[in-house]
Amino acid sequence: MRWPYKEVTLRKPPNITYNLEMNESLDNIKSRILSMIDQCQAYSVVIPSDNQIAQKIVDQMKNQLSSTLAEIEKSQSLTFPQDAPEITPREFQILELLAQGHPNKELAYQLDISPKTVQFHIKNLFTKLEAGSRTEVVAKAISLGILKV
Repeated sequence: MRWPYKEVTLRKPPNITYNLEMNESLDNIKSRILSMIDQCQAYSVVIPSDNQIAQKIVDQMKNQLSSTLAEIEKSQSLTFPQDAPEITPREFQILELLAQGHPNKELAYQLDISPKTVQFHIKNLFTKLEAGSRTEVVAKAISLGILKV
């Protein structure tokens, strides 16, 4: 059976947010993401081969879910020395990008957050690492073993 319409206009989908419970475990979240990846795989099997648009959308969803899963696994594998201050996974992402010399706007773009949020996290890093500049934040993170060169 073919789609009854000759032409379909696609709009860019809105950013989809996934509501998570505050106390939901990362293992549960990973399990749900894996389930959604499996669903995407099932959809790609049943989508007709001539429907390239639908196939592309499913592939993009699968790729986004896979990258989200990789980020979660990366954040779970973070281990810091005992004497290092406690840094959140997002602060660690910002710290890595700071070490690469990116400006705040680039950090915001790459992490898909606002520049004000980037400033907030950088300010927290200044406080936690007792630093007065971006360079000092990176240097202290390296000396404490938080960042590897």
